Amino acid sequence: MADTYFSTLDVTAGTAVVNYSPYFFRSLLPSDEARLISLIPKRHDADGDSIHWFEDQDIPVTVTAINTADGDLIADAGDTNLVLASGQGAARFVRNGLRLHDTADSKDEVIEVTAGGGTDSLTITRGVGLSSPEVHSRNATWEMLGVLQFQGSAFGTPVGTNRLEYTNTMSIIDEQIRLTRSQLRQIMHGPTDNWVFTLERALRHFERQQERHVLWTAGVDRSAGVLGSCKGIVDLIRLNGSSYINASFGTWKYSTIDAVLTAFYDRGYDEDSGLAILIGRAGITATAYFAQSAIRVDRSDTTRGYRATHIQSTMNQIVPLIPVAGLGDRFIVCPIEDKLTLRYVDPLLAFDIPLGEAGNDFAARRFISEFSLEMHDAVAGAFYLGEGVTYVVPED
Repeated sequence: MADTYFSTLDVTAGTAVVNYSPYFFRSLLPSDEARLISLIPKRHDADGDSIHWFEDQDIPVTVTAINTADGDLIADAGDTNLVLASGQGAARFVRNGLRLHDTADSKDEVIEVTAGGGTDSLTITRGVGLSSPEVHSRNATWEMLGVLQFQGSAFGTPVGTNRLEYTNTMSIIDEQIRLTRSQLRQIMHGPTDNWVFTLERALRHFERQQERHVLWTAGVDRSAGVLGSCKGIVDLIRLNGSSYINASFGTWKYSTIDAVLTAFYDRGYDEDSGLAILIGRAGITATAYFAQSAIRVDRSDTTRGYRATHIQSTMNQIVPLIPVAGLGDRFIVCPIEDKLTLRYVDPLLAFDIPLGEAGNDFAARRFISEFSLEMHDAVAGAFYLGEGVTYVVPED
């Protein structure tokens, strides 16, 4: 309710602090109404002027052939020399007895390292088991299937992970709403008073402002005399995930989107990975016209047309469509649930300024939030940024 007109609170020492965190941390709405800021997990452990986090970068269990004539193989059992990219023989602990398989979908042949283990120049046996020699290209990626153990041999350094540290600067959003005494006393023809109505609208606006900040803000690192601002999702993708940006996506159609989702599947993100498509209003509208690919709500006599809330890929990934105001001709696919976190210095707070503060005839709320964005695995392809999308809605 509105602050009492007869309030005598000491403004300097007694200003009340109201915690509006439950509003922003509330349960998710139905997927077609959910907002980005509601989906991203939140923590209250930020301190200082920046946040730090670690990522475990997997060392691949593959080796790559060198890009010269020594890096390809022909369909001849006598072609038994394979040279790896510089340093991989030692770094990946390639040993005699290692079985390798070309990761290209059309390849069946298995080869075995018989000499040169620990170096980049390998002698191999072709067509191990029931496989037969095939043609393998330069730069072919070979999966390490396992090592035959000879008596007296010893395991060396196993395939593991590297720990990489990342950082992001804090941002501050600070807004205030005010109502005069006459506005507070205004009679509302509805279930609430003018102050409660205005407060609810202000909270929605504040949440939307956070959403746009988290998505779009350009990062500025803090330095001497310069205040910082956190890097948003788009900025972090461009900084760390440049290999997964398509600047000329083209027409928004099911086959193209399915190809993007299939690529996520190939990188290890299946239907349980929390994938989500962040998309603008035009994308939601266009997707509703997909013939068989959108999961839709039930249609009844009172419903005109369809509502598209999810995309189901041919790899059985059921991916929600999350509308984001102002996203325009860009769309982003990312596993939101475990790759993004908002970290706050304090819970989201609103400060009560009593009516009549400093002799002024108004009531006010001040919303202050200091936070930063933690984003994992952009380098490893956990995010995709499509730009230059053309949304086409067919005629009825």
